[in-house]
Amino acid sequence: MNEPRLINPSDIRLFHFGLQDVLTSPAEKELRKWKLRRAMMISNCEHTVINIYLTLPNGEVLETQSDTVNYADDFVTIKGGITIPTWTISDVDA
Repeated sequence: MNEPRLINPSDIRLFHFGLQDVLTSPAEKELRKWKLRRAMMISNCEHTVINIYLTLPNGEVLETQSDTVNYADDFVTIKGGITIPTWTISDVDA
């Protein structure tokens, strides 16, 4: 993974995300689902800050942080009502 650039969650709206999933293998995609479910539980119960890594079509990696994460298959919603397409998320640290 490239060195991530930390951005404010409200700045996510300024970026264009591709339509292709940034992860290629089914195992990576399952791990991402597991990490997103875990992040949602931790953020809802403990209000712990979650790091979310997004990959742009040009390969640039962005990092954003939120203490509120809601996951629903194709989209993740973070604090402030910011919606992120799941297929752009390359990693999640909780």
